[in-house]
Amino acid sequence: MEINIDFSIFESPVRAYGNVTGTLEVASSPQMGSMVPFIGKRGLVVENGFTGLSRVISITPIEGQPPLFGLDDVVVDSHSSASLIAQRFSQEMNLFIIEYEHDPGK
Repeated sequence: MEINIDFSIFESPVRAYGNVTGTLEVASSPQMGSMVPFIGKRGLVVENGFTGLSRVISITPIEGQPPLFGLDDVVVDSHSSASLIAQRFSQEMNLFIIEYEHDPGK
């Protein structure tokens, strides 16, 4: 089944890279606190600090539509790691990435 998801990617513990939304294929509807896997065309999406699993932290009902599942933020160690994860999410899983503006000097 497909679930609607929303979460952010951070390129450090304090610096946001962007936001991820879309639908994720899961075996069954997850519950609060359960883990959902990110399985792309090349397998589990794993990158410096991200295990390929994310915990459900909120379930928001939406009238007339399936609920929105809020997931833990993905936090990695660099802009390049965040970019690689975002690219895999987009290309392999058709998730929508909103990349925030970045100032490489900061």
